[in-house]
Amino acid sequence: MQKNLQKIFGILLATIAGNSHAENNVLNNFNNAIKNGAPEFTLRPRYENAEQQGLLDSRATTMRTTVGYESADFYHTIAKVELVDVANFFGLHYNPGVSDLNKPQYTVINDPSGAGITEAKISYSGWTNNLITFGRQYIQLDNERFIGKNDLRQYPQSFDALSFNSTFIPNMDFYYAYVWYVNTNNANGR
Repeated sequence: MQKNLQKIFGILLATIAGNSHAENNVLNNFNNAIKNGAPEFTLRPRYENAEQQGLLDSRATTMRTTVGYESADFYHTIAKVELVDVANFFGLHYNPGVSDLNKPQYTVINDPSGAGITEAKISYSGWTNNLITFGRQYIQLDNERFIGKNDLRQYPQSFDALSFNSTFIPNMDFYYAYVWYVNTNNANGR
C-alpha cells in the first residue's frame, strides 16, 4: 500500500511539474510575442481649403496622430491596437460635417477633430493559407473604390467585423466579411 501511495504521489508531482513547465512555456511565448511586437507612430499634417458659392471659404489645418502596437506571432495569433487623434490648428474655419461641431456658414471639409480606436483586432493564421480576423479592422478590397479605409480624410474608415481570407486554392483569393458596424470618417467610432 505504501508503494502504491508513493507511485501515485510521484505521478501527481510529475504531472504538476509537467503542467508547470507547459504553463511557463506558454507564458514565455506570450511574453516574447509582446516584447517582439512592432510599435507604430505617425504624424500626418494636412492643409485643405474649399470654396462654395454662398458660403464662407474654408481653411482646415489638421494633424493626424496615429499610435499603435502589433504583437508578434503567438501560436498563429496576432493582436493589434491602433488609435488615431485628429486635431485642428488655427481655429475651426471650416464645417467638419459633424452636428456637434457644425459651422453652417463654412464649406464642408470632412475632417472633424477627435480621437478613437481605428483597429482593435485579433488575427489567426493557424490553418494553411487562411486568415481569420475578429474585431475593428480595415477592409480594403480591390482598388478601394467601394470598400476601403478612405485614407484621403484624416480619420480612416474601419469596420467592426469578422473576416475570412483564403488563398487555399491556387490562383484564387476568397474573402468574406460579416460587418456589424461601419466607423466612418465622420467620427462614428469616436
